[in-house]
Amino acid sequence: MAADTSDRRWLASQLANGAQTVRLAAGTTIFNEGNPCTSLAFLVKGSVRVCKRSPNGRQVTLYRVHPGEACVLTTCCVLRQSAFPADAFTEGEIEALVVSADAFRTWFESEPFWRRFVIELVSDRIGQLLGLVDAVVFKRTDVRLAQYLLTHARVDSGSVELTHEAAAAEIGTAREVVSRILERFASVGVVQTQRGRVEILDMQRLGEIADPDPT
Repeated sequence: MAADTSDRRWLASQLANGAQTVRLAAGTTIFNEGNPCTSLAFLVKGSVRVCKRSPNGRQVTLYRVHPGEACVLTTCCVLRQSAFPADAFTEGEIEALVVSADAFRTWFESEPFWRRFVIELVSDRIGQLLGLVDAVVFKRTDVRLAQYLLTHARVDSGSVELTHEAAAAEIGTAREVVSRILERFASVGVVQTQRGRVEILDMQRLGEIADPDPT
């Protein structure tokens, strides 16, 4: 979020006086669906993955929170005093500045900076979530998986470190579907699968799968 010098000074002062520094290890559950939102965290280091789970265990990644950001769902839940509607986990060790829900609601009511913060945060995430909906609803699963592999491939080796379960969560499908598609890709020489890794053998062909209707 853009902020002028006075906003940054005010924010630093508020966080210095009212925030607690919290560090969490990798893989820590921050929220489960239905948990109350009693505080709001501003991420300093690391990343947090926010996902939605189905009753049968399938999940889809909604978005990630990165340094300098706050979780939009937590922000809305704090303001509405409602329960968290998803799950959130740390990816690697994180460090965050945490303020109480009461303090944040007071800031929101009294300071234009925080109202702008919430509006911009919600606007940004809505755009990301609309992109997710568009991909899941309108793009074939093999296209989404090919795009994911291309986006996350290492430049030096063309490999992607991932499990089938993690890939399924990222593109919004089942692990079994990812496994079948990777087997099909491997059968035509596009990729080679190993435990926890996918090697891209034919980048051009994978690009054609990822963009089946180029304009």
